[in-house]
Amino acid sequence: MNQSLASFEFRGETSPVYDRINELEREVADYRQALEELGVTPDEARRGAERSRALHKEVAELRRDAEWQPIETAPKKETFLAILSCGGDQTICTMRWSVAESKNSRLDGNGYHVERVSHWMPLPKPPAMKEETK
Repeated sequence: MNQSLASFEFRGETSPVYDRINELEREVADYRQALEELGVTPDEARRGAERSRALHKEVAELRRDAEWQPIETAPKKETFLAILSCGGDQTICTMRWSVAESKNSRLDGNGYHVERVSHWMPLPKPPAMKEETK
């Protein structure tokens, strides 16, 4: 008797692992059938999946860059937007790492930060310059 592990039974019960294997094998078969019905080759499907993963990764990176990041992750050699807190007020300004580091290390006479830089974000690209006509 030749029985695959996916259909193996012991004392009338199948293992949850083998049940999941059967479920996944059915899903793969359904997926292949759907691709065949659409006329998509396995190579085309693979390339489409790779492109989809690359696009998802790029979107995630763009979303990350469009959100405020902790100041500790700011670039050390670039100018960036920063949130500067002073006396309870917050201001958004451009800054370099050396300035942020300096502001975060200055304390008043009571041991409190005079100014505090908490978050940063990359600068947006400048607008395209219009060519001047003579």
